[in-house]
Amino acid sequence: MSIARAFRFALLLAVLVAVAAGAFAWHALSQPLPLPRSPFAFDVRSGAPLSSVVRELGAAGVLPQPWALRLLARWRGADRAIKAGSYEIETGITVPQLLTTLTDGDVTQSAFVIVEGATFADVRRAMRANSALRNTVLDDPDAALMTRLGASGVSPEGAFHPDTYFFAAGNADVAVLQRARRAHATRLAAAWARRASDLPLQSPEELL
Repeated sequence: MSIARAFRFALLLAVLVAVAAGAFAWHALSQPLPLPRSPFAFDVRSGAPLSSVVRELGAAGVLPQPWALRLLARWRGADRAIKAGSYEIETGITVPQLLTTLTDGDVTQSAFVIVEGATFADVRRAMRANSALRNTVLDDPDAALMTRLGASGVSPEGAFHPDTYFFAAGNADVAVLQRARRAHATRLAAAWARRASDLPLQSPEELL
């Protein structure tokens, strides 16, 4: 093979690789993200870099190809432009739309407070009274509601972390309950890990 033919072959191969890479990237960017639930709520901490946001969303199953968000953010020059806040995203969102949401700071605006010491009946009443929340599970019996939250067989009493939860007006009550449930599970697991070794307790639930 002559040098000229070898050069043309190498050039053609490089073009084919570039086209294939572009097609793969376009596919990754245009596909709706496989949210584990909808709406999916997550928080971006103040000062959190894009890399940590990508890592957390990847671990949650939202970003099957985390490189796509990193690459797009760098190409747009937006990797340092994400804003802190509480976010909720819906089924159908793509990587470019997610990046726009993060850089526009399209954070949730309404608030719901779970008061420390409140019973779950209190939480139900307060949620029904909050006109910004859309009722999707509040009429379910306790057992059915907890099953919807992925906590089948768990009592709702004491299962939701008391805190203020921000959300977009019109979002579902189940999204707030999911966040409060996850916050509770995270804090309970941390407390269980720090327990004194001589405590006569057999499970995190006994500690609670």
